[in-house]
Amino acid sequence: MIVAVPVGLVALRVRRHTFVVITIAIFFVFQLSAINFGFTGGTAGLQLPLIPWLETNYNKPFYYAALAIVVFATLLSVAVRRSRFGLQLLAIRDDEDRAAGLGVKVFAVKLTGFTLSAFAVGMGGALFAIFHRSDLSAVRLRSALRYLIALMAIFGGLGTFDGATARRSRARVDAAVLAIRFSNGSLY
Repeated sequence: MIVAVPVGLVALRVRRHTFVVITIAIFFVFQLSAINFGFTGGTAGLQLPLIPWLETNYNKPFYYAALAIVVFATLLSVAVRRSRFGLQLLAIRDDEDRAAGLGVKVFAVKLTGFTLSAFAVGMGGALFAIFHRSDLSAVRLRSALRYLIALMAIFGGLGTFDGATARRSRARVDAAVLAIRFSNGSLY
């Protein structure tokens, strides 16, 4: 959330396709910064401490943590969707100018929604980093994985809760096939 607010202050000043371009540009700035700064380990990446769990049960705690994150994100999505804030987001999605004319503080609502979504994604990213504890290098976070995440969102559906949940497994398979096809047979 600490990073989402300044990124949102820059990126949310524009609409639609320009927002996507600016978000991708900001992503590349962060990626190049992470590769070139010494405190991030450069291309070698970070070495996180090893979690002292038994190897036989190593994946189980991560499964439960991921399940908790998914449940939290789903409940957050449902709560937002059923609230006044959710109605404001829907109004902004449909017509930003009309929503502003009806008294919706468009920029504040968009920034709050952006920050909430960044919080949920950040929890998943932190879990990903802890799971891959000693291998957070640029190789691990290659383009195929980033595109896989974007393709899951695109195939899953835009703005629909049912579309995002019901078609997720099919989208994951389709996106993985595309990612493998265009990355020399490897997701990493």
